[in-house]
Amino acid sequence: MSEKLNGFRMPAEWEHQKSVWIAWPYNKDDWPGLYKFIPEVILEIIKKISKNQIVNLIIYKNTKNIKKLIKSNKIKNINYHYIKTDRIWLRDSGPIFVTNKIDKKKVILNFSFNGWSKYNNYKNDNKINDSISKITNFQKIDPIIKKKGRIRKVIMEGGAFDVNGSGSILLTEECLLSKIQERNENFNKKDYEELFNKYLNIKNFIWLKKGIEGDDTHGHVDDITRFVSKDTIMTAVETNKKDKNYKNLNQNLKILKKSKSEKGNKFKIIKVP
Repeated sequence: MSEKLNGFRMPAEWEHQKSVWIAWPYNKDDWPGLYKFIPEVILEIIKKISKNQIVNLIIYKNTKNIKKLIKSNKIKNINYHYIKTDRIWLRDSGPIFVTNKIDKKKVILNFSFNGWSKYNNYKNDNKINDSISKITNFQKIDPIIKKKGRIRKVIMEGGAFDVNGSGSILLTEECLLSKIQERNENFNKKDYEELFNKYLNIKNFIWLKKGIEGDDTHGHVDDITRFVSKDTIMTAVETNKKDKNYKNLNQNLKILKKSKSEKGNKFKIIKVP
């Protein structure tokens, strides 16, 4: 389904939520030489989150051993879902939930996922939203844009943008406008701003330049800069002028200092080394 969303918004990450979706790690190539440590790390994350809310855990093989491991750690608040995945990164491949304040309705934005325009094994991850829509019974909407007379379904990852829940968004030009790992061919700022206004009710756009050097995603904003409240932004900085990230992060910081919220106020900036 493709339509304009009136009255919907994407909640900020710190707002109340009932559950978190997590995928169990299977792809050893994502952590060369380190995979043996990863399941333990994910287990610890599940353990912490499940103390306060439900964890929807996606698994599809070695399921008996995983369940046994969860049980032996006395972890509760777990719902298991059998969905085949290519990778663990649900923030990028999974659904974007948006909500309507008036009728409390929730829907899933089903952006296309193509492995960050880098990896070929992404087809299972691109189907995750189909399964989650059926499990949650939430309507699924495909974000589209009409460009040069053609309707195009939009490719997007959750890590490519960050919202404050009140109408402001953080993005990077490197990720969304570069020809390298180009997600949506020939999209420009106007296209993306119309897209986020239409589906997330965004009115205030803060475009940073580049992300961290060597990032697989080619510039995801969630690696460097995040909203931590409606009027506060936490951002990575580099003080060593010889460091390859110094110039880009310093340029981003200058943009943030000049930026204003959807209400016209300056943001509080927290610098993180």
